[in-house]
Amino acid sequence: VLGLTAGLLTLGQVLAGGDVLELRVIDVLVLGGAVVASQGFQQVVARVAEHVYGVPRDSGEGSSAAAVYRKAVEQVHRTGDAVRAHPELLRLRKELGLDARSASVLEDMATLSSDGRLDVGATVKGRYEVIRRIGGARHRRVFLARDALLERDVVLKEVGRGMAPRDDQVLQEARIAGGLQHANVLTVHDVLEHADATVLVVEHAPGGSLAEHVEAQGRLGLKEGMRLVDGVLAGLGAVHEEGVIHRDIKPSNILLTATGAPKLADFGIAQVPRGATETFERAEDLAGTLAFMAPEQRRGEPATQATDIYAVGLLMERCVVRPLPPRLLDVMSRALEPKPDDRWPSADAMRDALRAAMVASVGAAVEREHAPGMN
Repeated sequence: VLGLTAGLLTLGQVLAGGDVLELRVIDVLVLGGAVVASQGFQQVVARVAEHVYGVPRDSGEGSSAAAVYRKAVEQVHRTGDAVRAHPELLRLRKELGLDARSASVLEDMATLSSDGRLDVGATVKGRYEVIRRIGGARHRRVFLARDALLERDVVLKEVGRGMAPRDDQVLQEARIAGGLQHANVLTVHDVLEHADATVLVVEHAPGGSLAEHVEAQGRLGLKEGMRLVDGVLAGLGAVHEEGVIHRDIKPSNILLTATGAPKLADFGIAQVPRGATETFERAEDLAGTLAFMAPEQRRGEPATQATDIYAVGLLMERCVVRPLPPRLLDVMSRALEPKPDDRWPSADAMRDALRAAMVASVGAAVEREHAPGMN
């Protein structure tokens, strides 16, 4: 590397018509370090790995040690050789700095089949260990699982291929939630094919749903409720900024972290910018949950940001302790106006009004812990 650096500098001087640069040792070391850190040098290393180890260069999936090692395992597996204790894999693992546990999980991910039915005790893709079933209907079962690679709990949402009425919804949910990185939007980590089902790998919210919380403990107290609505509006603002309308804001689609922070979930029927506006002729064709629909939604008219804001008003009305102080009641009442144009113009505008009303009503601002990073 040092010789290459010196040679390039010398060549550059010659080509420029100047004298050959007199290099000090420290100059060579510094410039050599820059070359090592450069993207070009990393590409050289990748080419060496490709020729020496047969590891294909990354094509956009990520250049992590895990990705490289998994590709190498797949190649060894295709040859029919045993993967465990394979000398070349052991050598590569050492050079990549992978610990034994991570290497073992990656080997399972690359070699184990996924023919078995998703159920308690199963391991999906050699990585996700199914712990217990936590909900879902017959063709949309939901399981708590353990991600053995990252050592964290996740949720597996199953969609039976060819059995569920709208399996495309699961892919829409993955695209929308997977593209949003926000503290108040539930993260979709991955989409997998397992046996006869498509499976979403979703962030685990250990606090359960708002619906479950209210059913078990009753309506939220004033400060707790306003913090929750504040977080919902923060997440909704991020969703709307992407041009997405949720269309199904309701207590069962608000999941809670261990600290009670809300996360918007289930974007299966969301309206996306590229999608054509749907119209409805029969009540059973309505997209959403009737009890939390805005008037225009029930009439089959196009959903807008105001449609989601109406549903947030219903959350305040049905999940927070009553009576509300007058200023907070005004915030809720405007969200529940029958005409969309009379509601808050945006989730952010409603959130600002909510905070101001809390200060005026109880002398304390809504804490930001449920919507970190938001103003």
